[in-house]
Amino acid sequence: FRRQDAPEVFDITTVVYVADVEFIMNNGNIFDGTITSVEVPKCRAVDIDDIYDFKFAEAILKDNLEKDQRYNNVKR
Repeated sequence: FRRQDAPEVFDITTVVYVADVEFIMNNGNIFDGTITSVEVPKCRAVDIDDIYDFKFAEAILKDNLEKDQRYNNVKR
């Protein structure tokens, strides 16, 4: 069995939860209401558990910022 042949799976992440204060006070569970999902691209979904993960995420961020700056300079 090759990992590449496995079905695509998704995981719940704590990127953001949005709820009205009244909803939380009345229900006590943020998952009782209407739930939707947003797919976070792999390049923006680094799981940071230790300093090495943080340094990896920092390197990706710096690289993306440099690419954005180059793009903006050419665009002008």
